[in-house]
Amino acid sequence: MNNIYQVENSYHLMEGLDSEFLVVASSKEEAKDVCLKLLAEDQDSHIEAIKENINNLQKSLNKNWIDDDDSAAALFMKRAQDRSRENIEHFTNLLNKFNGYKRECLTVHHISPRLKNGHIQYIEE
Repeated sequence: MNNIYQVENSYHLMEGLDSEFLVVASSKEEAKDVCLKLLAEDQDSHIEAIKENINNLQKSLNKNWIDDDDSAAALFMKRAQDRSRENIEHFTNLLNKFNGYKRECLTVHHISPRLKNGHIQYIEE
């Protein structure tokens, strides 16, 4: 018999990339297998999205946005450039450490759908 599982991926390459799934499967292990397959299919596009972010951040650092006449704007832009450098370092470290999505990063919860006030709610069991 198939059940509905909520599978959470705790390893995020980037915010918004496949962090939670609803899976119909016969067991928690099968639910993990399905999610690992989905994540593996999307892995290359996730890596490319991060590389594109790094490139865009590097391009913005190469531009001279600072106007010497406005010290407040110069300070703001310096802070923005510092954040960009930090983000580049963070994303680069994530890519360097990434060795594929792993089973141990997945948490599985058996859930049951319930209809309440015309809306489906998923209740963890």
